Amino acid sequence: LTPNTQSLTETHRALERELSAKEFEKLLNSLVKKIRRRVQQPVLQKVVSIKENIIIILPHLEDMNQGQYDLHIVKQTITDYLPEMLTTYLELPPAFARMHKTRNGKTSQQILIEQLNILDKQMAQIVVDINSKDAEALIAHGRFLKDKFANSGDWL
Repeated sequence: LTPNTQSLTETHRALERELSAKEFEKLLNSLVKKIRRRVQQPVLQKVVSIKENIIIILPHLEDMNQGQYDLHIVKQTITDYLPEMLTTYLELPPAFARMHKTRNGKTSQQILIEQLNILDKQMAQIVVDINSKDAEALIAHGRFLKDKFANSGDWL
């Protein structure tokens, strides 16, 4: 890493640690607002879906361990993956992005949608994982209550 790249990386890491759930939500809303009139509907729909999944995840960020893979993926998606992907795409002329096939036979828009699908599926899986943990906690609490109060007549 060059000194400039290294300081940018360090700044990025410091910023990432300082951002709260509300600030992450503001970043996502700002990103959607920025692209809303500049991308085709299929792209916008995917970005909105990713944003909605992340907003479900945000209240749980503090519960995730700092080294946890899911936490890293969510933060990187907000601060790096999604903005970089969209910025690169938006640098292309719109007609070129929609119609010109790259050497792999796909348009830039098709490639972007594939990448957005990957992020969307990952965020949706994290939502499922979080809710599954909550459901398991609810089941465990139910067992506790059942065990605790099943013989409540013994206390009388």
